[in-house]
Amino acid sequence: RLVWLSLTVTEGETVHFPIHTNHWILKLGSDKIAEKCRVEMAEKNLWEIEITDGRFKDRITSVNGFYCITDLKTEDAGVYTVQDLDENVFFKYKVTVLVALKGIEGYCVKIPCLVEGHIEILLKCRGVGVVATVTKGECKVTASTFTGRLNWDEDTRHFEITGLKTCDAGVYKVESKDGTKKVAKFDLTVLSQQQTLPIKYMDGERISIKAPVSQDRTLLYKGVRIAAVEQGKLRIYDKTFREKVTWEREGEHFDLSGLTAQDSGVYTVKNNAQWIIAKCHLTMNSAAQRDEEDVNTERDSLLNGRRQANFHPMALEQLQHP
Repeated sequence: RLVWLSLTVTEGETVHFPIHTNHWILKLGSDKIAEKCRVEMAEKNLWEIEITDGRFKDRITSVNGFYCITDLKTEDAGVYTVQDLDENVFFKYKVTVLVALKGIEGYCVKIPCLVEGHIEILLKCRGVGVVATVTKGECKVTASTFTGRLNWDEDTRHFEITGLKTCDAGVYKVESKDGTKKVAKFDLTVLSQQQTLPIKYMDGERISIKAPVSQDRTLLYKGVRIAAVEQGKLRIYDKTFREKVTWEREGEHFDLSGLTAQDSGVYTVKNNAQWIIAKCHLTMNSAAQRDEEDVNTERDSLLNGRRQANFHPMALEQLQHP
């Protein structure tokens, strides 16, 4: 029996495949990359995953009835086959891995061609359709929302969208019409320049503020610079935050830890052009404040319940006579 499914994920994410048995083989194309098999140990039969393809070392796990491939790369795209060796059932998954692109509102983003071909190249956007057509090096924009904002560079072979808008976010596809159809897909995220998030935390909790841009970043507290990432290295400008601010290179975010109620306020991240790329308002609550809030919430819930009960005689009776 054969079952076909299609999955679309963005690079860096995790793909999950359901497992219906203890004994299975995972293939990419015709190559076996992993197998879950029985291992005899101390007179017990244990099941473990044997990874046979070095590209997936430490990236394949089995969790709660699923096997997972983590930290997906664009080259991981393809047709995966899960063969159930106990019931002789085949599950095939066509996995598409989107290239992750990030831009900032008002700035520009470049979409590389990534496909060969010089006769005709199409740029499409999900929900819009064909955005632009490149024929023998000449670009024609076909979607009015991109008029004057979309260009093609024949030398570097990439599209460039300028004056980014938050509504430009979405899935883009580059197609080549030369002979065999070839496709590259991209997941574009557009960050708003001004976005204030009210967040409440307990004293000492760890807080992450994402700042996904390729340029240097500056972290400000109440408008004053307290730290910056310059040429990939963190520099602390305010000594009171020396032990509280760290920079996570892979996740592209500042980590704040050990904050107290005195550290409540607005935190802002700017790039080297002084554009705001992240902004949040943190309120640090002590344990006593949080307990008091929980009591108030519980009290309000009870009062609301009694108000509602007044409209339901049976419910009111139950409250009065438990």
